[in-house]
Amino acid sequence: WPTARWRHTATKINIGGPGLLILGGIGETILSLEEAWFLDTESLTWQHFSVEPALDGSFPAPRHSHAAALGSGGVLVCGGLDADEQILGDAWTLHAVFDGCFKLAWRRALSPLPQPRYGHSLHEHLGHFIVVGGIEARYGPAPVCAYGKPLDIQCDAMKDGEPEIFMWHNLASVLLEGTGYLLVIGGGGN
Repeated sequence: WPTARWRHTATKINIGGPGLLILGGIGETILSLEEAWFLDTESLTWQHFSVEPALDGSFPAPRHSHAAALGSGGVLVCGGLDADEQILGDAWTLHAVFDGCFKLAWRRALSPLPQPRYGHSLHEHLGHFIVVGGIEARYGPAPVCAYGKPLDIQCDAMKDGEPEIFMWHNLASVLLEGTGYLLVIGGGGN
C-alpha cells in the first residue's frame, strides 16, 4: 500500500487495465518521484513501481501541490512545491519503457508553465496542455494558460447579487470529453 499522503496527483491511465497513477505529495515527508503507485480500478489492487531516472541520471525533485496529466508522450508532471517550499517551474514526462519487462522512466520536458506555479491543475486537449489556476510567486494567481501563454478569463461568480472573488488555486477542474468545455469547481483555502 502507498503511504498516506495529500497534495499528490492521481492521473487516469491504463497500465494493463484502467486505473490511477499516484505521484508525489506530502506524507511524513515530501514524497519522492522515484516511485509511483498504480491503483487498478477494476480489481482495486495497488502496484508499486520503482521509476528509472532520466538518461542523464536525474530525477525530478520530490514535490507536492504539482499537476499531472496524461498526454501522447506519457504523464506530464509540472510545477509544485519542493521540500523547502520553493515554487517549481520544471516539467517531466513519465513514460513507459519496455526492456524485457515493463518499467517507468523520467524524461525532462518543456514546461507549459509561463512562470513557476503550484496548486494548479493540468489537462491535455488536442495535443496541447492547458494549465488551470495555481499561484505564481511574482504575479499572484494566474487563472489559465495554454500554449505557454496566460489567457484572460471572465468569471461570472456571484454571491448575494455581488461579484465574488474567485480563488484560482487548490481547485478541481475537469475537461469534459467531446465538448471542449472546462468545468472548474471550488478553489481557494489551504
